[in-house]
Amino acid sequence: MTDNPIFAVAARAEALRARGADVITLAAGEPQAATGAVVVEAAVAAVRDPVAHHY
Repeated sequence: MTDNPIFAVAARAEALRARGADVITLAAGEPQAATGAVVVEAAVAAVRDPVAHHY
């Protein structure tokens, strides 16, 4: 599965981290784990905030 783009993103993040970059990768997660309520509420707040986006 080396052609999976998620692995490519994760590898790029690791390479940047190895060079000293402060990287937070969101390329892979735990699909069986529920998203935390605080994360869901933050996402909802960001979507509702007109300062955060423009159509």
